[in-house]
Amino acid sequence: MHNIKENQDAILLDFVRFTNRTNIQFGVTLFSNGQILSGKLISYKEYVEILANSFKGNDAVETLFANYFNSCKEKEEENKDPEDIETESPPNFIHLKDIKIVKGNIVESRIDNPLRLKLSDVSGFIVGEISMNN
Repeated sequence: MHNIKENQDAILLDFVRFTNRTNIQFGVTLFSNGQILSGKLISYKEYVEILANSFKGNDAVETLFANYFNSCKEKEEENKDPEDIETESPPNFIHLKDIKIVKGNIVESRIDNPLRLKLSDVSGFIVGEISMNN
């Protein structure tokens, strides 16, 4: 594809575009700044939906954040032309849910909210998730 920044992987960029367009999820493991992060690749739309739902409540601040993330999702949907792949701006972020973080020999999985990571911060990736040892 086009508009690839110098330090972005073209294949990973295409995976993010595919997921943003189709909402199809799949496992991926990322290497970023010495960290290993693993989870399900999700679309921007699902990312903001999860965030909006995480802020829903009776509190005014929670409602304000929920409304903000819902408006982000609506704005993204308004600006998307499903037929116009060539002029589409390349994504700058990758979004994961069900995140696992590898620390030495330990795989931790206690993160409820999704991860948003700059694509330019990803130095490598593997298609597939790290499994948890029981």
